Amino acid sequence: MKHSWAIIALLGSCASVHAQTTESGEWKYTGSLRVRLESWDWFKPADATKQNQYNYVGSILRYGADGKVGNSPVKLELAAPLLLGLPTNASAPLPAGSLGVGAVYRAQNGSQNGSVFLKQGFFVGKAAEGALKVGRFEFDEGKETIPTDPAMAFTKSSQVAARLIGTVGWSHVGRSFDGFTWSRTEKSANTTLLAAMPTQGVYDLDGQNTLTKVKVASLSHTKLYKNGEDRLFLIGYEDTRGLVKTDDNPTAAKDTNPIRLATLGGNLLGTFPTPFGPGDGLLWAAVQSGQWGSQRANANSWTAQVAVHPGFGKKNDLAVRGGYYYASGDSNPNDNQHGTFYPILNTPRLFARTPFFAEANLKDAFVSVTGKVGSKLALRGDYHLLQLANANDLWYQSGSPFNNTAFGLTGRPSSGSHNLADLIDLSADMTLSKSTTASFYFGQMLGKEIVKSIYPDSKGSFGYMEVNYKF
Repeated sequence: MKHSWAIIALLGSCASVHAQTTESGEWKYTGSLRVRLESWDWFKPADATKQNQYNYVGSILRYGADGKVGNSPVKLELAAPLLLGLPTNASAPLPAGSLGVGAVYRAQNGSQNGSVFLKQGFFVGKAAEGALKVGRFEFDEGKETIPTDPAMAFTKSSQVAARLIGTVGWSHVGRSFDGFTWSRTEKSANTTLLAAMPTQGVYDLDGQNTLTKVKVASLSHTKLYKNGEDRLFLIGYEDTRGLVKTDDNPTAAKDTNPIRLATLGGNLLGTFPTPFGPGDGLLWAAVQSGQWGSQRANANSWTAQVAVHPGFGKKNDLAVRGGYYYASGDSNPNDNQHGTFYPILNTPRLFARTPFFAEANLKDAFVSVTGKVGSKLALRGDYHLLQLANANDLWYQSGSPFNNTAFGLTGRPSSGSHNLADLIDLSADMTLSKSTTASFYFGQMLGKEIVKSIYPDSKGSFGYMEVNYKF
């Protein structure tokens, strides 16, 4: 964007005015700035001239106001993302494709490095004994309620929320939704309805536009108990952009017919005592049916997880989690059935912290250890054994729609193998002050047969350093 620097500077000046005095009349002004240095060492392709190793900086400045118009709460928020130093030669011929997320940003934005757009703009009213939110807003399904138990709250935020509908907040642009939500909480239950269209964004800096040909509606009901909760949800999804789909079916290259899917599912989340301290368990499952263009869709996904929180602290500051995730793949690329589970509008990086795989045609057996050192340092380490659910299907990456020209989900051939990779990752999150946090992450990718069939060097890594400042 030609004048992005000037606008960002103006927003920064406005923010500094309100940094100490955050209230003016009935309006409260808040903002945040996130800056991240990312470093990619993608699997090295056969063409040695391509950039599989590179660094770049991404940031997003958000500044908004909360107030009231009459008796209705109102929120207005602007966002200004910025990308600097993206690679210029990190896209290789297929099947090697984009060599890391930096290549995706470059492919979608060219020489554009920044933008400013309306991130949120909504009001909240009352309707049918519930809260009605109308306008542009952020929404993560699965966050309709927040457990008071810290162990359950962590499990829900990291393993349930945004599996199928999310903001992709980790990206430097993110996603919002234009439409409405209605939510009603009564005693120990919550019912939430969403009807919306996602905005452009995620990897595309032009986040202002609405993807009017992508529509989503969801209805969820959550029941709360003393030591747990259960949730049921139904999601309807439609994509009429007329784009060629990423699919293992060879006829898909000519199929621009709409996608119309219904996804029915639910989750059980609860705590229980163990000899080693408090424990919590999660069961999540979904079935999917409808039309995938000219094919009939029939897919499913589920995860089962157990965590133990040894009693070394009073706030569950150590947890050992083990689990298994499954998303069905397509068994026959030549029939009229689409068996690949589609994660709709999810936030991929929550479940793939080095984002080189998607929650589609996947088996993920994992162990995770989280803990705290004092009150200001949180540590986490994960190991993932990654396989394809069906060797006849593709190795999927990326995710859902983010503009009107890219389908979103991408795929590479499996070469008839199930074995994708091992992923080892480590992270540290530090609280520097009430307003500032810093994060460090490193992920090591150890490619197996599928990766080796495409890339001569099957080892890769991804790391970043990030600072968040709220004012």
